Amino acid sequence: MENTFRNKFGPALLQSNLKVKVFVWDDFHDRYLISDLVGIQMSNGFDTATGPLQTIWSRIGRTDREDVERDFDANIQGKRHPKYQFNFTIP
Repeated sequence: MENTFRNKFGPALLQSNLKVKVFVWDDFHDRYLISDLVGIQMSNGFDTATGPLQTIWSRIGRTDREDVERDFDANIQGKRHPKYQFNFTIP
């Protein structure tokens, strides 16, 4: 998985002089893209397909973004929170 992220996003991030930290959690359904600027809910995440695929991405408000961020805080473990696995930085 880490190599897939590096291969797909690494060149564009290097070209843009950006760095991304990716956190990996155990299995959960809802997918989000959370940054210090915006929160986006993605029904199917970054899935790809060879045929037609329709996904809906929605911008979430600041309060919801902060709630999601707290749910995935590596320092909080409990029934409500998915289990943290590992993280890596690209590039």
